[in-house]
Amino acid sequence: MEVSAEKKEYDAAVERLCKFCQENTELECSVDDSKYPICITFLPNRQLTLFSENVDEDGAVNDMTVIVGLSTKVQNSLNFKMSSDLLKKIIKKAEKVGMLYYHAFRAEADKEENENSL
Repeated sequence: MEVSAEKKEYDAAVERLCKFCQENTELECSVDDSKYPICITFLPNRQLTLFSENVDEDGAVNDMTVIVGLSTKVQNSLNFKMSSDLLKKIIKKAEKVGMLYYHAFRAEADKEENENSL
């Protein structure tokens, strides 16, 4: 089965976001597109987390999640300092990932519908 151009662009956007975080922050990103709305979670780098203020007394790691649906929401429990410009870039890149996922999802649904009607 051939991968659509929309899916390739979505995958590339996820890769760009994760690479951007790796090169410019101490955060790792993870994308959950298994349900609506899509959630992009940013966790502190695992090697820096062991004795970090981003781990609570129960050992749970704090995170920042960008939720992209009809609107974008940011949920944050991280203790960190970051420039507003860098934070805006991360959120914009996460929104781009979300929008491209919805395009890819719709393209795949149309493809399946067309194949089933033949």
